[in-house]
Amino acid sequence: MNTANPYAAPTTLQRSSSRHRPTQSLAGAAAAAPMYSPTQVAAATFLGGMTAGGILMAANAHRGGRTIEAVTFAVGGLAGTIAIVALALMLPIDLPGMLFLLLSSLAMWGISKAVQGAECEAHITAGGEFAKGWKPVLIAVATGIVVGGALFATLIMLG
Repeated sequence: MNTANPYAAPTTLQRSSSRHRPTQSLAGAAAAAPMYSPTQVAAATFLGGMTAGGILMAANAHRGGRTIEAVTFAVGGLAGTIAIVALALMLPIDLPGMLFLLLSSLAMWGISKAVQGAECEAHITAGGEFAKGWKPVLIAVATGIVVGGALFATLIMLG
């Protein structure tokens, strides 16, 4: 009688035979998933606000199986965006907006480097890759549109 559980998670991940790649373990599959570098996090923050940078850091944490940390990064990025917008609305009007972009990008780069830098370096050393350049840019632009639209709608409603 067969004692294998047909509903149990697989212990190996089968690759397409047309590629002639060896069978890879599930742990190896997680290591093969691309990460976002601190530089990509900073660029996404510059293009889409701290929310975009937080989403990329959350994706890195989720890739490592740290779901609570991932949620913390995503919520922290949104909170950072709200704080920057509130600060920009309270400060004098002649303050350049580029200053907020540069400072928030630098802050997110530093946070990403401090919190996930060692993991990124270990990932690259183990043969992993960083995500392709278009993906963080697309996430940043989409996040910027959503957050910008929400901010615009809020400002219109407040009069």
